[in-house]
Amino acid sequence: MANDGTITLRVKTASLLNSAILFISLALIGISTASLYLTGHGMKTMDNVFPPGKYEWYRGETPGTKHIVWLRYDGVNEGFILAGGAIGLLAGIVGAVGSVLSFRSPKQASVKPTLYFLALPGAVAFIATLIALISSSVIFNTSNGKECYWENGYRPENVFTCSRELAACATAPYFSQHWESPDFWPRYQARRTACGETQTGRHLVIPLFVVAVLLFALSGLKVVLAKKALRSESGEGADERVERLQREEE
Repeated sequence: MANDGTITLRVKTASLLNSAILFISLALIGISTASLYLTGHGMKTMDNVFPPGKYEWYRGETPGTKHIVWLRYDGVNEGFILAGGAIGLLAGIVGAVGSVLSFRSPKQASVKPTLYFLALPGAVAFIATLIALISSSVIFNTSNGKECYWENGYRPENVFTCSRELAACATAPYFSQHWESPDFWPRYQARRTACGETQTGRHLVIPLFVVAVLLFALSGLKVVLAKKALRSESGEGADERVERLQREEE
């Protein structure tokens, strides 16, 4: 059986891990909530001020002329970001609840079923945020596969297929807008706000991914240490158990 010093060290280690997981889980909740809100609000704003449809490009193929272009939205980019944020939020809540429950009885933390619920959400959040990070970066850097490249607007009847972020930050600014119109400045400010919100929502996927990795790593470490503690408390490992059973059969 483990001596008192080993038990004390094990309890302190478990408490330290619980504290770290709780802190990281709360950070995951905060970042996920911010990403979800900013992305969702930016999407709603663009749908209101620049809904899908036809717009007049600010300049035609020759000076002094203008023509019509079309805008439609591709929600894949925001879908990845929202999915990553939602899964990160769920993983953060589960991690925080699991840590609080483990604090109540640190000596028995290794046999709590809640322990194993910490590692699974962390792993799912790690995978989801990794996919969101890669996908959103590729879509932005390639202008949604060149489907939302702003220079295509010089072609009459061009159809822009954009994420809300690309539309707000790269395409909509080139749509003709009448300065004398009473809704010009409200739409201008709303578009700029939507651009900042959707960009920030995408940028938050980076810290979201980092925190998800930390949660996954610490949760996995806690599971490994818990299994070692169980073997230690039982007083025998797998080899010793086999030898004991063989002796009993003889």
